Amino acid sequence: MATKKQVLRLKYDITSKDYDAIYAEEQLEKYTVSIKHIDIHNKVLDCGCGTALFIEFLKSIGKLYNMNYYLCLDLSLGMLRQAKQRISRLGLGFLVELVEADAEYLPLRDESIDSSVSFTVINLLEDRIKGIRELQRVTRGCVLVSILKLAENLDTTSLRFGKYIGETSKDKIFLKCNNG
Repeated sequence: MATKKQVLRLKYDITSKDYDAIYAEEQLEKYTVSIKHIDIHNKVLDCGCGTALFIEFLKSIGKLYNMNYYLCLDLSLGMLRQAKQRISRLGLGFLVELVEADAEYLPLRDESIDSSVSFTVINLLEDRIKGIRELQRVTRGCVLVSILKLAENLDTTSLRFGKYIGETSKDKIFLKCNNG
């Protein structure tokens, strides 16, 4: 019998080619609300990067100038393949590293990242608290997460994270800064 992670990986591998057509508008809504609240600079982690829509958004609004490393991390190789194509098309290969990894076991040193984002990933994890703690562990600055409103209703205690900063039609967005 397949584990939850195996099923999730397969689901995103299968939908990766159509992901942008289905979800791009919804994702852009989250990015627009979020960017007002987080300083994206130096080393950035995009945990659950999907097809790398967020870095394309950052480029479109001129927010790449303070960045010297962008880590796209995802559990799905299909999503990372789509992300690789986008990164190549944008000419950002010099800035971006793509890594297949599990958000509950981030392959990074403590406080090695300056700012992290994770859009609608935490609610998909088997151990949500562990995922949140991992993001905090590897980030010396601010961590921004969005969580599906439906998922929050199911499990409010484990999904509360930092300061509520806004919401979209489907997500609530939270920010926690480790440096103050």
